[in-house]
Amino acid sequence: MVVYRRTSKCFCAGGTAKPSWDVQTKSVEETAKHSSIVDKFYGSFYIPLMTMGKPNSRVKPVAICSISMLFVWGCIATSAASRLKPPTQQEQWFPSTHM
Repeated sequence: MVVYRRTSKCFCAGGTAKPSWDVQTKSVEETAKHSSIVDKFYGSFYIPLMTMGKPNSRVKPVAICSISMLFVWGCIATSAASRLKPPTQQEQWFPSTHM
């Protein structure tokens, strides 16, 4: 985690790098050239997909569906975990004639 302040000091986790405040002056094209594939994925696919919906609406159908699916998966996993029981016998890792 890195915390920057607007002063010349930098509070970094093990580093001494100073922040670059000229990032806002770069054009969108320059920033896009130097973006990683993860940044491009989130910027062009994931965030627009999750925020898709009617303009000025708080209802985001894709986000609601994904949260609902995660909730259902959590309920199923909790139900399956509650049915687990300890083994009735000790496990035998090697045959009795092993050594």
